[in-house]
Amino acid sequence: LEHQKAEFTIGITAQNPLIWNHQGRPTGLALYRDGKEIAFHEDNEIFKLVYHKGAVFVVPSRKVYERWNCFQYCEEMMNLAHYPLIHGFGDARNHYSTQEIEKNCLSF
Repeated sequence: LEHQKAEFTIGITAQNPLIWNHQGRPTGLALYRDGKEIAFHEDNEIFKLVYHKGAVFVVPSRKVYERWNCFQYCEEMMNLAHYPLIHGFGDARNHYSTQEIEKNCLSF
C-alpha cells in the first residue's frame, strides 16, 4: 500500500531522543520516565527540514501543524525564534550588511 511505504525525513525535536557519550557520539536512545523511547514519540518532533529547488525550509511537523494557527502557541514559538539586535531596534541593514546575500539570491 502507498501509505505504508518507508520514508526518510529530517526532523527537529523538542527533546533530544539520543544519549551521547563524552566523545560526542550517540550511544543509545533516551527514555521518558515511563520507559517509552523518546525517538519514536511522534509528538516530540516539532519541525521538519524541507529541501525544495535548492533551498532548505523549516516547516511545522504534522502534529505541530494542527496547533500552528493557535495564537498562543504561535506567539510562544515566535518569541523563542527572535533575538535582540546588539545595536537596538531599527532596520537590520543598518547593522548587518545583506547586500552579498541579496546579490546571491537574485542570481538564481
